[in-house]
Amino acid sequence: MVLTSSFFYYKGNFINWQTAFLCGIGGAIGGYIGAKLLKKLPDKVLKIAFTIFLIYVSIKMIFK
Repeated sequence: MVLTSSFFYYKGNFINWQTAFLCGIGGAIGGYIGAKLLKKLPDKVLKIAFTIFLIYVSIKMIFK
């Protein structure tokens, strides 16, 4: 699915390459840091952090 849709977005010139590049770098760095933190943090801390993140995003979406 991703390869097919990416092909059509590329052919239609709908890709912003600067944004795609920055998202790729951010995803790679975030994935690396996240994997390292996952091994060091207890499950309870991760659950609390994820809950706080979800509440924050929910509030932003409601009041946007």
